[in-house]
Amino acid sequence: MGGVRERERANLREVYRPCLGSAGPRMVASKDLGTAKVIAEVARIEEYRGCWATRWDLYWAFPAFPEKVVMAKLSKLIRAGKINGCVCGCRGSFTIAS
Repeated sequence: MGGVRERERANLREVYRPCLGSAGPRMVASKDLGTAKVIAEVARIEEYRGCWATRWDLYWAFPAFPEKVVMAKLSKLIRAGKINGCVCGCRGSFTIAS
């Protein structure tokens, strides 16, 4: 039976499997989440809605990554000046930096 739920779980198992690096296996990190993908998703949500993207929108967009990893990536993009928003735990209100 399973269907979609089982496929989602299988995909999650693939991502959570330790990544192989030169120093040995490691778990997923924010560097595994593509910068261009995150910025494109924020822009897409912003254009679709006509306002900001929330952290929940981005969790939904990247279900294979834990919330902490998504928030870490967003924090790095804010520090780099590529997006605006807040990672304190509120809704975030993420927008593309002008």
